Amino acid sequence: MTALSRYVSLACIVACVSLPLGAALLGYPRYAAVAAAMTAVIIVWRHRENIVRLASGSERRLGERARTA
Repeated sequence: MTALSRYVSLACIVACVSLPLGAALLGYPRYAAVAAAMTAVIIVWRHRENIVRLASGSERRLGERARTA
C-alpha cells in the first residue's frame, strides 16, 4: 500500500484492518481474531488525525518535504 500510494498512515490503517479479517479467514482461534480486531480499533482511533488529513488531501506522502510557511 505504501508503494502504491506513498501514504504511510494509509498503509498502516489498511494493514491493521486486514489483520483481524486474515486471522478469521485463516482459521485462527476466535479470541485471536477478536484481539486483533480490538487492536485495530485502537490503532484506527490513534490515527484519526491522519484520517482527517487523508480525507482533506493534506497528508504528506513518503519522501515529500515539509511545507514551509
